[in-house]
Amino acid sequence: MTLDPSLIPYFAAVAEYLSVSRAADSLGVSASTVSRKIEEIEVILGVRLFERDTRHLRLTEAGRDYLHYVQKAIYTLQQGQQSLAAYNQQILGELRIWCPPAFGRVYLSSAVAEFAMQYPELSISVQLEPRPFALGASEFDIGICVGMPSEGRVVISRLCAYQSSFVATPEFLHRHGGPHRMRELTGLPIVTVFHGEEMNHRSLINTESGEQLSYTSKLMVNDSSLALEAVLTGRYIGKIIHWYGSDALLTGKIVKVLPECTEEKILYAVVQARKGNPRKVQLFVDFLKNSVQSQMNDIEQRVHLLPYFTGEAGSISC
Repeated sequence: MTLDPSLIPYFAAVAEYLSVSRAADSLGVSASTVSRKIEEIEVILGVRLFERDTRHLRLTEAGRDYLHYVQKAIYTLQQGQQSLAAYNQQILGELRIWCPPAFGRVYLSSAVAEFAMQYPELSISVQLEPRPFALGASEFDIGICVGMPSEGRVVISRLCAYQSSFVATPEFLHRHGGPHRMRELTGLPIVTVFHGEEMNHRSLINTESGEQLSYTSKLMVNDSSLALEAVLTGRYIGKIIHWYGSDALLTGKIVKVLPECTEEKILYAVVQARKGNPRKVQLFVDFLKNSVQSQMNDIEQRVHLLPYFTGEAGSISC
């Protein structure tokens, strides 16, 4: 028979106090319960652990030998508990993060570096993937997602809101004479970014007013950097995230068009919905949220002040 670990505290208490009644008081049970548990232990182990008479209780040689191993086991368990407590207090172990490539390159890399400086005992791994993310089917601690995740049993934290607009170089806009209206996009060479969806030359544009337009992509990519580079060549027009194209927007290399097509999305951090999530997970989510919000708000405010292309008098105006 295998000894039930729950019986060990009864033996340890009686061995410490050499008294069934005092051991029972320390455990908060009756003396008869302690006596019954000690007898059960001796039956399972096949040896007598205590010598008993009417006035004294002593450990047998086998009992003293067994106590050595019990104390060693209790010490090991206490060390294990202290080690686990260190995960919350000292922020140890590994933190695994999944993130879309564009956000990872612009924001996550610097945030991870700064967070790692604060917690040097923490090992961090980051994986950049354009595909949709499912936390429940992964080994990651945190997933960064665009739009509200659909899977259940997760905790969702809103990181920030951001916008994207159709943009093109001034040369492209003057050469094509626009676009001035959404429907004029259909005749222009458009680059489209697909994140996880199946690539399809036919795409839809939705406006805040509910209008919808179908158009044909001339170039399809699965990475925001490729789309931005394509626009910067002056051969394409495309929808670019403001924070990703902020340098080109603020220096005038590309220009916003069609304000009715500007789109807002929300970025979320997703973690497992379970008790006992390591403190390092929530610390990083809070750190990333504080870091990203201030940077994103600053960029959106500056880009918001930039004019949209109208083509009037060969210039750019609001």
